[in-house]
Amino acid sequence: MKLSQFNRFLLSNEQQFIFNSRTRCLACLDQEAIQILEEIKKSPDYEANNHTYESMIEGGLIVGNNYSEILELSKEYENFKKGSGRSSFGFVVLPTINCIYECPYCYENKKQHQMSNSTAECVENFIINSIQDISSVAITWYGGEPLMAPNIIDKISQSVINYCDKTNKKYNSFIVTNGYLIDDATLEFFKRNRITGCQITLDGTEKTHNNKRFLKTTKTGTFKKTIESILKVLSIDMSVSIRINIDKNNLDEIDDLLCFLKQNGIVKVKISLGWLNAATKACAGIEKNCLTNEAYSLAFIPWMKLLKKYNFVSSDMDFYPFKSHMCSAIGDKALLIDSEGNICKCWDDIGNEENFLGDVQHHEKASSLVIDQKYKEWSPFLYESCRKCDITPICMGGCPFQAIKDSKPQCCKWKYILDEYLQNVISSFLEGKQTEKIL
Repeated sequence: MKLSQFNRFLLSNEQQFIFNSRTRCLACLDQEAIQILEEIKKSPDYEANNHTYESMIEGGLIVGNNYSEILELSKEYENFKKGSGRSSFGFVVLPTINCIYECPYCYENKKQHQMSNSTAECVENFIINSIQDISSVAITWYGGEPLMAPNIIDKISQSVINYCDKTNKKYNSFIVTNGYLIDDATLEFFKRNRITGCQITLDGTEKTHNNKRFLKTTKTGTFKKTIESILKVLSIDMSVSIRINIDKNNLDEIDDLLCFLKQNGIVKVKISLGWLNAATKACAGIEKNCLTNEAYSLAFIPWMKLLKKYNFVSSDMDFYPFKSHMCSAIGDKALLIDSEGNICKCWDDIGNEENFLGDVQHHEKASSLVIDQKYKEWSPFLYESCRKCDITPICMGGCPFQAIKDSKPQCCKWKYILDEYLQNVISSFLEGKQTEKIL
């Protein structure tokens, strides 16, 4: 046996702990466990016949001498690319790229366009033809502001829903909206089109939000209307995720914003932190106000404490290091379709013709597309730094789009905060505040 390459050792209150990033096991090491680890370091042939030894194998803390963890992890990655074992297909559809807002950090180009009925019909056919052998489909409505094209959403939704109902396929739908156009009729629209969840953005307290998210025509702030819309959506028990895009200007406002939400009855929501960065040429002007990857990552520890303080839930499962879900852009069961019918792999590819894979007017189904080589070929395992890293399973090289753009992996937040976070988990456990068993 040998020690896992994904182990990390921590000392807390004179007790030794071990965390494994592949199994996400966190264990307190007693003297027997420490002795086993020492014996294995001395001799790879060492074996023991006791519960502690078996628990360490189960937790992935020790593995077979001939077992290559990095090889198995890379196989999982390649299987994900091929869609092996996955029976669902995800589509992001932009019924329009028009928007009533003029957010300075918008990464999309300023071109205005709304999907035509003929293109919508091609989208319907493309989706239906692509899910013949799939048991479930998920559509995320995006924009622009998707609620500026409700008739297009209606048309595509009803067609795909009818097909799924007839063929016993599971249908799920979500919308990313600024919330400004939500009224009572919109709530019925959501129900009719089985849109069960939405993401709405609040970029700080009222003054800061209004400086970032204002109407294009009048430059009027939108904070109060956004709050009204969130409350309206919550009234029908719809799942709501609030995204807070952070930069140097609003990082210190999160506490005040969460307090405001709580005081105004906005509690049954999930909250996520969005990292503002100059991903495309369209938003290059915001770069001076953007946080570095490290600064953004370091914001998570105090943010998680604030969520606990106000009893909110994170929408990103950030309370414990989870196995990287791997970006859908590298897999073959996810596509993005813009308002003109162009097809691409990544949200950041919107408007970038160089990254289009084709269009729904000339492709009947997803399998007829030739996937962009840059996403098909990219892998964190091409880099020695990732192959040797002890947190690769919970990072997987970060965002593929950014990694390809920078010609190097983009380390995730756990690189910067893992030790501090685990120390907090351990302290809560030792103080009896966390009742779950660590191992």
